[in-house]
Parts: sequence; C-alpha cells; structure tokens
Amino acid sequence: MSLPTEKIECSDPSGAPPQPGPNDTSTAILRPKKSPNCLIVDEATSDDNSVATLNPATMETLQLFRGDTIIIRGKKRRDTVLICLSSDKVEEGRIQMNKVARNNLRVKLAAMQQICEKMDLIDLDEDTIDAKVLDALGVTMDNF
Repeated sequence: MSLPTEKIECSDPSGAPPQPGPNDTSTAILRPKKSPNCLIVDEATSDDNSVATLNPATMETLQLFRGDTIIIRGKKRRDTVLICLSSDKVEEGRIQMNKVARNNLRVKLAAMQQICEKMDLIDLDEDTIDAKVLDALGVTMDNF
C-alpha cells in the first residue's frame, strides 16, 4: 500500500481550511469597535473649558445637535457636563476637549472616551422659581 505523494497545503496543523471573512478570530483585535459613543480625545483649538467639539457626521450618528449638553464619563467614575459643538476640522470618531475638561475626567490625549447621555435642560421663568423657593422656605412678603 502506498501513501499519496501530493502535498496538501493547510495553514492550520489540524488540516482545517482557513476561516475567511469577518469571523476570523486571528484578526479580531485589529477590527475597530462598533460602539459609536466611544470617541478618541484630541486637543481643543478653543480655550473654552465647557465645550466639546465633534464632527457633524459623528453628531448625527449620536443624535446630538449643536448646543446640546452631554455627560462624558472619565476614569474612576469621573463625570463632567460639556456643551456639544460641531466643526468640520475634527476627524470622525474623535472629540476635542480642553485641558481643563480632560483633567476633570482624568484622561489624556488619544484616550478612548465615552459619551454617556444627553441631558435635557428645561428653561423656566426666574419669577416662577423664585416664588416656589420662597414658598418652600416659608418666606412671606411681611419679612421684607
């Protein structure tokens, strides 16, 4: 009985054919993450401490509008509130923050940052707030 002399080329020693396509586990670490709210931190061009600048396409993906307030979570559960602005100079998938905002979050440049949620702020009349606060404190006009 003779053995076949043909060579069968296999990349796997078990003889299994290579796995093509997106399910290939050998290159899984090289693929980009699919969560759109994780952005890479860049240096801001403005000096405003309360502004985060994003690309308009990134803002559209995250359903943010210019002037929205967002909560950004940093290391050690540090949170800060920033106002969202758009600029075409920012690359897609990146966020520009000032040094003060980065220090508040305890993050460095080129770190992955997560936008947690969009805050809904309600504009109320100051007279209504003042009246409710004074009523809650039990202050009457006799005190004035």
